[in-house]
Amino acid sequence: MREVPVRRRRGAGRAGGRVALGFLVVLGVATLLAGSLAPYGYNDQDYDAILQGMSGTHLFGTDDLGRDVFSRLLYGAQVSLGSAVVAVAVAVGIGVPVGLVSGFVGRRVDAVVMRVLDTLLAFPTILLAITITAVLGTGLLTAMVAVGIALMPSFARMMRAQVLVVRDRLYVDAARTFGLPGWWIVARHVVPNSIQPVIVLTAHMLGAALLVEASLSFLGLGTPPPQPSWGGMLREASRFLDGLAPQIIVPGLAIALTLLAINVVGDWLRDLLDPRVTSRSRRRAVPEATTEAAAV
Repeated sequence: MREVPVRRRRGAGRAGGRVALGFLVVLGVATLLAGSLAPYGYNDQDYDAILQGMSGTHLFGTDDLGRDVFSRLLYGAQVSLGSAVVAVAVAVGIGVPVGLVSGFVGRRVDAVVMRVLDTLLAFPTILLAITITAVLGTGLLTAMVAVGIALMPSFARMMRAQVLVVRDRLYVDAARTFGLPGWWIVARHVVPNSIQPVIVLTAHMLGAALLVEASLSFLGLGTPPPQPSWGGMLREASRFLDGLAPQIIVPGLAIALTLLAINVVGDWLRDLLDPRVTSRSRRRAVPEATTEAAAV
């Protein structure tokens, strides 16, 4: 009696993951084609249409300088989403090798690396990103690097934890017994059997990077104006508007929906790549198929 609800929830999770992935694909395509899809330039000003509401001319209204919110939303996606992708790439590019070396070599190297990572993790992500940005200066590149460094410890610790498990497996011991070099063991056995949780973490960290970048832009530490970003659009709109005006709702809703879609896709990838979920699904499918065949 309990198998049907579980199957329905699993099917709903797969359907939700596909819908969220489709939303992200559409958003990515729109971001890449912002120059063709946007009806106006991101800094085109119309002083006769300042703080205008939604209309056929301006789909999401205009801001305090008469700039089209829809056009700025598309161009801002290039900054916000691009920054999130680059920041996570920086975090993965630094954190995964550091965690791999720390877990596989161990001993003093592991002790030193872990103390450094613990120090970085002692600071909240947004505070660490603000500190790095304050030291390196404001700007888009600085914001991406700052967010990437702030997220790096999570990837390093995740990779290290997986390597510590894999390096004691029998097939790794057998490879050492045959005298195979360490780099070959890492490339052939350790990395392929440790990377799945990192892939899931990457999906979730895209949402965290987007949120941190939006926070930095809202505080004025991201990309400088007039180049739009979603966090910067929220900051500019909040100075002049109150209530549920479209100029405030649209960038905030874009951030919220994108974060939701990224998290749903991350959960979907976790279930998809988890062998325990797959094995349970197969075991449940056998009695269900037997019951259906007996009923026929």
